[in-house]
Amino acid sequence: MALIGYARVSKSDGSQDLETQIQKLKAAGVDNQHIYIEQASGAKDDRPVFKECLKACREGDLLIFYRFDRITRSLSKLVMTMDDLSKRGIAMKSLTEPFDTSDPTSRAMVQMIGIFAELEKNIISRRTKDSLAYKKSIGVKLGRPSALTPDKIEQLEFMMSRGKSVKEMCEKLSISKPTYYKWLREYHASKSSA
Repeated sequence: MALIGYARVSKSDGSQDLETQIQKLKAAGVDNQHIYIEQASGAKDDRPVFKECLKACREGDLLIFYRFDRITRSLSKLVMTMDDLSKRGIAMKSLTEPFDTSDPTSRAMVQMIGIFAELEKNIISRRTKDSLAYKKSIGVKLGRPSALTPDKIEQLEFMMSRGKSVKEMCEKLSISKPTYYKWLREYHASKSSA
C-alpha cells in the first residue's frame, strides 16, 4: 500500500500556502516522490496534476489530502471521485476533516452528503429557471447589457454618414468589430422594414 498525497493552491501570487499542506502530508507518512503539487482552481475540471495523481493510485493505495476543497469545490465531483477510486480499491483520507473512505461509516456519510448536495443543486437550478422565466414574461431583457448605448448609436450613425472606417469607428467608441457588425445588420434590417 502506497500513500499518495495531493496538495493544491488556486493562486500563484503567494497569498495561499502550499508548504503547510506539504508538511502535513509528509507528517502523515507520504514520501516526497508521492506528493503531487498543483497550482489551479479547484472549480476547474482540467487539472493535469490531479489527473496524474489519480492515475498513479493503485489498488490498496490511500490518497491523502489536506482538506476536501483541495480535491474539488463541488461535492458532487468529490462523490464521483470517491466512487471512482472506491471501484479501483483506493481509499481517500482528509487530514483536517474526520473523513477516511476505508471506513464504511465515512463512506455512507459522504454518500448521504452527496444526495443532499444533488438535491440542493436541483432546487437552485429550478429556482433560477423559474426566476428567469418570470422576468422574461414581464419583459425584462436578460443577458449582458449592450455595449452600444443610445449615445454611441447616434455617434455611429453620424460617423457612418461621414464615411469613417469600421476600425476608426470601433476604436473611437471602444466597441468590438463583431458588436459593430451586429448593430449594422440590425440597422439595415430596421431601415428595410420601415
